[in-house]
Amino acid sequence: MGTAPQGFLPGVLLPLDGPIAPREDLPQESSIIDLDPEVKDKYGLYVARITHKYHENDYKAANYIGARAREIMEAAGATKTWGGELEELHGQSAHHMGTCRMGNDPGKSVLDKWCRAHDVPNLFVPDASCFVTSAGANPALTIQAIAFRTADYIIRSAKRLDL
Repeated sequence: MGTAPQGFLPGVLLPLDGPIAPREDLPQESSIIDLDPEVKDKYGLYVARITHKYHENDYKAANYIGARAREIMEAAGATKTWGGELEELHGQSAHHMGTCRMGNDPGKSVLDKWCRAHDVPNLFVPDASCFVTSAGANPALTIQAIAFRTADYIIRSAKRLDL
């Protein structure tokens, strides 16, 4: 960590040394990704627009977790704590997921079990968007596993000329 300014570190628990408590936003129909009808990229194509609003329970959960984290840090001897507000945390440690639900029913899901779009032939989306929930854990290894599994399916299907 290097040398800290005199008098700063004693009694202060640095953010990376503090408790981290994952929480999950509640899914809402109003949280969507669509094409912005007014903004285009350099090729003249409409760009993606993310619309997100926190649910009342998201604020309650963040406040509860933040209060418990402060209690833990103070019990450990911290005399100064900071952070934990929902808007402050958004995007700093987020795993965006759930925009292309995986499932067998095209009426209720976007992707099949191979991360292939039900409605667009040969469109595969092997990322976190197929998850319906994060379960409060880092999804990186699961995303990698799904990507490898999907790639394997694409290769096998291509060899059979079945794409």
